[in-house]
Amino acid sequence: MNANGWQIFVEVPGKAPIELETGEAVIGRSRACAVQIAETTVSRQHAVFVVELGSVRLRDLGSSNGTYVNGKRVDGSQALSDGDRVVVGEAELIVRILAPLGPAEPTQRLVIPPLAAPATPAAFAAEAKPAEPAPSFRRTPAPVEAPPPSPAPMAPLATLPPMLPMPPLSPVIPLASFGGPPPLPAERSPAPALGAGANPEKVAEPARKCELLPSIQEIELAPMPPPLARRAPAASATTPAGFWIRVAASLLDMIPLLLLALVGLALAFFVSPQWALLLTVLEVGYVVYLAVVMPALKGTTPGKKFLKLAIVSEATGPGQGLGWSTALLRLVGHLVCSLTFSLGYLLVAFTEQKQGLHDLIAKTRVVRRR
Repeated sequence: MNANGWQIFVEVPGKAPIELETGEAVIGRSRACAVQIAETTVSRQHAVFVVELGSVRLRDLGSSNGTYVNGKRVDGSQALSDGDRVVVGEAELIVRILAPLGPAEPTQRLVIPPLAAPATPAAFAAEAKPAEPAPSFRRTPAPVEAPPPSPAPMAPLATLPPMLPMPPLSPVIPLASFGGPPPLPAERSPAPALGAGANPEKVAEPARKCELLPSIQEIELAPMPPPLARRAPAASATTPAGFWIRVAASLLDMIPLLLLALVGLALAFFVSPQWALLLTVLEVGYVVYLAVVMPALKGTTPGKKFLKLAIVSEATGPGQGLGWSTALLRLVGHLVCSLTFSLGYLLVAFTEQKQGLHDLIAKTRVVRRR
């Protein structure tokens, strides 16, 4: 859940829904992506979700197979809605955007009926007094045998000691004593009906209603607990390298070549032109090593490695070699840029992924590691 209460998920086939935090979440085949899809038709960094305040936008990262939303190809950046279907390669994702929940329903009150009034000694005596037998007009024959001795007469109920009065019911303990909100004033219930022999003075006090659950007003007035600290969204591991940092990396790569040229020029004037020719062969070998061997095996150059830059393609990531075919195609792109008086390199400053003409030809990018 975002800080503003929105919940944004992405349903990936074969996996549990992935929640998107505020920021950028990259889709791709690489393990460093927030939404990883193990499909050969998906690029290592295919597209990216940009999550903002209650909205999501999708941007394609120059993938080879493209990114589609509801059957339409994404060109640049596109806003998404709840239930949109995003197709990357052969995988189909479903975006779910859930709005914040509304206010809760009010809590019902549970009212307990009042207890009956306690019985008094006079009422108890009245109920225990036996009824007098009805007069009989029939003659009773005299018994032949002597009657059994009659039991001792019981003392009348009036002479019994008075019963102790029942202790009053303990009052309901308010919720405020336990740290909760104070209870609302209870409504007065009507007095119960008087029984036979009940004392009206003790029954006159009405019983109060009891509440087992607090109402919605008490819940809203209660202090809210402090919010839990949320973890910051994970940032992308790489970003496209800008124009000036790539210029700085190229100048660092040219330092050994410049030193070889100066040494060859000194040998040509002061020692022998043959030594200068040998250094020329070394310069050509260094250029081939710089433009083909290092990108094919390591995916970088000495200058780019010093500035934490890497050359990646659709099938490789930072620290991996491009392969000989991609490296040779990138060398052809350098030759094309040289034929255009180096104007092809200026595309780095104007394209979205910071790609020059040689990068567009070889389908590569130069990224900067964080």
